[in-house]
Amino acid sequence: MAHNIHGIFAAPETLASVVKQLPGTIVVPLSAGVAWVPVFDELLDAVSKSAGVPSANTEDGFVHFGGVLPSVLQAASAKAPVAYVETDYFGGSGSQIATVYEGGVRTKERCTVNQALAVLGVHGVDEQDEWDVVGLANHRVTPDAAHAAFAAR
Repeated sequence: MAHNIHGIFAAPETLASVVKQLPGTIVVPLSAGVAWVPVFDELLDAVSKSAGVPSANTEDGFVHFGGVLPSVLQAASAKAPVAYVETDYFGGSGSQIATVYEGGVRTKERCTVNQALAVLGVHGVDEQDEWDVVGLANHRVTPDAAHAAFAAR
């Protein structure tokens, strides 16, 4: 099975400011006090264009991190940590990468999803790692509702 998501992860109340900065986005609840705002090409292109920022200036190791995302995460992290996560798996092989902002500062440039979730306060329990605790296996692709909300903006 595939797992291909790109999004901003944090406590739901922290993500309220992200939704204001990225019009047409939604908050998808997870478990353990964490939620995510899916980001995708059309959204990033539109928001970057309106901000006059190139959307294609990605960093090494990331596919979509660049454009307006660093400033969005910097602002959203003023009071609580936020993470940006990318996964790309198919048939068990693939990659993942994350970055974390705390207090308006990027504190982890490239880390695993589990390391980013740990900064958000998620901890593995018994045989489950942080990924399992928040239920990421149930969210393998950008939800259709995210695309619909963006199209309806």
